[in-house]
Amino acid sequence: MQTALRVQNSGRGIWTLNGLAIRAAQTIGLHRDGSKLGLSVFDSEIRRRVWWHFMGRDGRAAEDYGFQNIHSPSLASGAALPLNLDDADLYPAMERLPPPRVGWTRMTMAVVSIDVAKTWSKLLQLDCSPANDSLEATRAQIVGDLRRRTEKILQHCTPVVPQQRMTVRIARLIMRKLDVVTRQQWQAMSPSTGQRLLLTEETLMDAVSVLDEADSMWSDELLRQFRWTMRSYPQYHLILYILWHLCINPESPHAARAFDAVEDHLAQIRLQQDAPIRGSKWIVLMALRSKAMSMRAKSQNHEASGSNPGRVACLSRDDDAAPREISPSDGEVVDVAVGMGPFDQGLPDWHTLVQDLQLDSTDFSLIF
Repeated sequence: MQTALRVQNSGRGIWTLNGLAIRAAQTIGLHRDGSKLGLSVFDSEIRRRVWWHFMGRDGRAAEDYGFQNIHSPSLASGAALPLNLDDADLYPAMERLPPPRVGWTRMTMAVVSIDVAKTWSKLLQLDCSPANDSLEATRAQIVGDLRRRTEKILQHCTPVVPQQRMTVRIARLIMRKLDVVTRQQWQAMSPSTGQRLLLTEETLMDAVSVLDEADSMWSDELLRQFRWTMRSYPQYHLILYILWHLCINPESPHAARAFDAVEDHLAQIRLQQDAPIRGSKWIVLMALRSKAMSMRAKSQNHEASGSNPGRVACLSRDDDAAPREISPSDGEVVDVAVGMGPFDQGLPDWHTLVQDLQLDSTDFSLIF
């Protein structure tokens, strides 16, 4: 029910229900492994599946609202991970679990999702202090290990079978998204090169590429029957980053390409969403969209007239320098660190951003 409800309802009710479900599960000891409680093999494995499903859903709800997930899947539970087994492999009278299947099962996507959640938890525990210059190398290694484990599972899937194809595409999408999002966050926290790296064209196009990959799933005819579940994988952070980048650097050589990617994604949401798009995160995104459109139009107008557009965010040629804002009127160089905004502390809390932007939600009731 949690999965289906999240598709239909973008409100905070999902976050609240996830918390209620987790607390209820803990009161009956679901976070403890059944094998240590003297339960049967069958009951223990079913309990693992239910508990880790709750943990995974809670992490997704945290993404919706920009909260850091307060649960640490690697530390907050004594439950072992469920195995990659079909439902038919389990029965109440069984005395021992069979070895995990090598090929695809209905649990394969869940197993991958749990591994992603554990990896995210591990990344959150890294030392993010300014003095930690090896942060990016450590992050890349952790994400690389996740990719190798996941590909080892996915290589046995058959991509011409719709359900298995869906597993492969979503698994690879969330791995790429994890890589891009955490790299952006770690870049923002880098003591020497964070801001410079965060505003590069390479970082922008990485985000656009992942957004394109998410959109391409809608045109995959083999996945037509699974379009409802695609809607449970929103790309809030990618859209936020792209629009933020275009607001800071409207003269980006890839500005048109990036803006078109955002517009295509929003068009897909408008066509596929049953419920109206609402909530504080959409207020923030539409505010940035309007600003990016305005900045882009001004840049194009100034370019057509041959005049200087005014203050423009740009990258210094000095590799150790932060992004700077050039004032053509007086040659003054102004630090734009304040423009880092949502990306200096990880995923944003959307309601905090709404307050910061001082927006009235009614202004965006007809955004499409």
